Amino acid sequence: MAHDPALRVDVTPGQFHTYRVISRVGQMKLFVDGKLRLDTDKADSQLEVT
Repeated sequence: MAHDPALRVDVTPGQFHTYRVISRVGQMKLFVDGKLRLDTDKADSQLEVT
């Protein structure tokens, strides 16, 4: 996601956080501490359809 600075999610520094990434071709969701924080079609598309 480094290719697009708009794909940022603010978190509190110094605190433990859990991250879950669900990525499919053309869609990526990022959950932080169990909450959906980012839902985008602008993430890296390195996945292949199988």
